[in-house]
Amino acid sequence: MSSAVSVAIFIAGAFVTAVSQTLLKMSANREHRNQIREYLNPFVIGSYVLFVLVLTMNVIGYQWIEYKYGSIINCLSYVFIMLLGFGFLKEKITWQKIVGNTVIIIGIIVFAL
Repeated sequence: MSSAVSVAIFIAGAFVTAVSQTLLKMSANREHRNQIREYLNPFVIGSYVLFVLVLTMNVIGYQWIEYKYGSIINCLSYVFIMLLGFGFLKEKITWQKIVGNTVIIIGIIVFAL
């Protein structure tokens, strides 16, 4: 497997991480009948299943890429979280979020050069 495939795996992993974070936030925004249902509901369980999937993807991806690149690519999850929060949670995209995510993207590009 090539390093390009590893980069694709890490980008997909960052997106799946953002999806799982969004699921956790959706669960936190809901009312639950009791404390057990707060932690044992489809959103939370699905989110942790996705976290295990991301862990597996990272293990596979790190076999063909240097560690420093994997951790930098995983920072894309912040960008994906902002976009999913806007799309699914109706969160506002503020100038602070745009500036922060732009700094993240610039940092990834500079680090990759």
